[in-house]
Amino acid sequence: MSVGRCTMSHMNALAALGMLLALAAGTALGWLLHAARSGDRAARAEAQLVALRENEALLQQSLGAVSEDSARRHLGAIGEQISRLVAPLHEAVGALAEQALNNDEVVMTSLCTRQYGQRSARRRATAAVTAAADRP
Repeated sequence: MSVGRCTMSHMNALAALGMLLALAAGTALGWLLHAARSGDRAARAEAQLVALRENEALLQQSLGAVSEDSARRHLGAIGEQISRLVAPLHEAVGALAEQALNNDEVVMTSLCTRQYGQRSARRRATAAVTAAADRP
């Protein structure tokens, strides 16, 4: 029986050594497969990141173009509204300026009539108003 025991203990040691070698080989193989998968995942993640950055750049360009177009349209609409509001004021100021010139001519005619008489009063008043209007 003692011989049987030695044989059994050597077989157990060899079996244990084989199991340790198989475990080490399995661990190494598993680590290599995991590293390969992680590398693939990292490469896919990197490609997705590059694609997202490109899409972000395109989106920024599109938004920039849209906001420029919107600003142009908005400014054009504001300009048209201002033109519509200012046009009557411009006409009113022109009418007031013309009326002021006519009033000046009437006043000058009246003054010239008193000073120079009826004949030359009109001509002198018109000349005086024209000269006054030409001055800045």
